[in-house]
Amino acid sequence: MKIILWGLLIYFLYNLVFKIVVPATKVASQMKDKVREMQAQQEEARKQFEQQQQYQQQAQKAAEAKKSDDYIDFEEVR
Repeated sequence: MKIILWGLLIYFLYNLVFKIVVPATKVASQMKDKVREMQAQQEEARKQFEQQQQYQQQAQKAAEAKKSDDYIDFEEVR
């Protein structure tokens, strides 16, 4: 009788470990990987946004410089 009880206990512990604990650790590992992937995507998007902002600022400065350079002092000739 004692051997049957020990066998059942070992069987239930085995099931607990391999049906609950191991899959839970796999899920946690997958979640960490997904979080890292999302953070990398956000970082890439932030860099692209900053590059776009810099490009727009440079274009705006160039447009302002062109406006001020386009004006030529005019004297009427008769």
